[in-house]
Amino acid sequence: MDTQTARQEQTQALRAAGCGPQLIQRLLCCWQQGDTVGELRLLEKQRALLLDQVHKKERQIACLDYLVHQIQANKPV
Repeated sequence: MDTQTARQEQTQALRAAGCGPQLIQRLLCCWQQGDTVGELRLLEKQRALLLDQVHKKERQIACLDYLVHQIQANKPV
């Protein structure tokens, strides 16, 4: 696989992982320079950000579940 194809595949995978254009550019620079530590640091930061978003959504779902339960039990909210 040539470098251009590998770069395109990396970019596609990063987009699928929710990375924005600036982060993708930074990651590709690290990749081209062989900076594995830098790549891993940036990917871990992105992972933490996504996980925070998941937790926020979980809390919102829990609030909705509570409201549904209250309504079904005919209790005032």
